[in-house]
Amino acid sequence: MSAIPNTDSKQIPYTNFISFRPGVLTPSECQEIIDWFEKKDDWKKAKVYNRNGPKQTSDSRSGFTSWDYEEATPHLWKIKNQILDYNQNHHYNLSGKFEIQMAKYDLGGHFDRHQDTHVNLAHYQTYHSNGKTRKISSTFQLSDPNSYEGGDLLITTKKDADGSTGIAAPKEQGTQIIFPSFIDHKVKPVTRGLRYAIVIWALGPWWK
Repeated sequence: MSAIPNTDSKQIPYTNFISFRPGVLTPSECQEIIDWFEKKDDWKKAKVYNRNGPKQTSDSRSGFTSWDYEEATPHLWKIKNQILDYNQNHHYNLSGKFEIQMAKYDLGGHFDRHQDTHVNLAHYQTYHSNGKTRKISSTFQLSDPNSYEGGDLLITTKKDADGSTGIAAPKEQGTQIIFPSFIDHKVKPVTRGLRYAIVIWALGPWWK
């Protein structure tokens, strides 16, 4: 786990909860994950959730997603082990269940400031009939950073008059980023190439 550089804890809270973990996957392992989802070829236009449920909109989010409901993604055990290691220091009540999604950001692909647990409660109660919600968010930098421009992941922990500010995640291939699902984050627009990122959420009982 690497330290968060150049941050002021008085201005940017939650830095102790954000973990950057370089080199968890090798470049070849990253490519295996990309190839697996491309071979599956069930991409859908990315959706966002508001008080009325899911919708598609290019204003707040654009790109493509593919879900892995069978948890057959290559090297998934490495990713899960890092999440469980992270939780040894944070002690979130987890259920052992995960959600797995691949995101593909093409030219202009982006995702505005959001929280992974900030959706309509009625929708979550319907979607997660077992009473579980997202507790820990984890994403991987799968793409070679030389293959695209833009697409920066920002852990946005402060608002100001200009909008979102925060911590830019490292873009090195194979880096895993882990943080609580209630922390705001965003993906800036891709200006060249394709950016792939696999996202995994660790589920647990409702927040108290």
